[in-house]
Amino acid sequence: MKKRILIIITIILLILASIFVTKRKEDLLFLYWTDVYIAAPVESEYTIAVSLFSFRQKIDFSEIDSIELADTPEITVESFDSYELEGNKEFQSKGINLNLKFNKKGIMNPNYLIICKKDGSKKILPIGNWIFEIEDSEKESVVMEDLSPAASSSSKKFVYDYKLKDTVSSVKIKSGKDKINPLQLKQSEVKGEIMLNSKAPMMIIRPMLSCTEKDKTELYYGISCYCGALDVTKDKIEKSYQYALEHQK
Repeated sequence: MKKRILIIITIILLILASIFVTKRKEDLLFLYWTDVYIAAPVESEYTIAVSLFSFRQKIDFSEIDSIELADTPEITVESFDSYELEGNKEFQSKGINLNLKFNKKGIMNPNYLIICKKDGSKKILPIGNWIFEIEDSEKESVVMEDLSPAASSSSKKFVYDYKLKDTVSSVKIKSGKDKINPLQLKQSEVKGEIMLNSKAPMMIIRPMLSCTEKDKTELYYGISCYCGALDVTKDKIEKSYQYALEHQK
């Protein structure tokens, strides 16, 4: 399952990098604008993929010492890896996998990524509205099969599909900080879609399910979906550039 998700993420990043982008007057490193809601168990690790663009600046990861999420000591970037993506004469692009470790329970809301170079300088990049909700670990999985997509064409909806144990009597899904939806069980299966209100051209959702089984509640953390990743356009990359301009530090 993890291998399938990473393959899909790589394809997504290749799509991002292959789209033509008009050359800009202002030199700027920027990330594809992405909002995030990630639910995860404490002490777990999670990999999130992003794309970095530049029109004139050279992107050289051999100069990078570390990467951090701004003002979020509860989440550490344990490691990162980068790889070349297909660009053109107008811009450079790199794919970055950030391997995160969630060290403490709570809700964290970083909005900037800090790239720390070996010479002591830093690049602070706006990333969008990122929310991490870190809770207890799964004690016993009540989800027998997670058939939810890892990527979709719409950033306006999140599609889910779960097959549960037949002992589960009720289930709720959380797909945002204050967004909890009760789901209707039908023959131990729940499937459907939840509308999203993000303005970003892509939104990454990793939901948290609360499943009631024999008067106890079990948590399940679902497959992440890169909502909108299969419909990347020139206009959306330009929108990401404008977002970076407006929010740069």
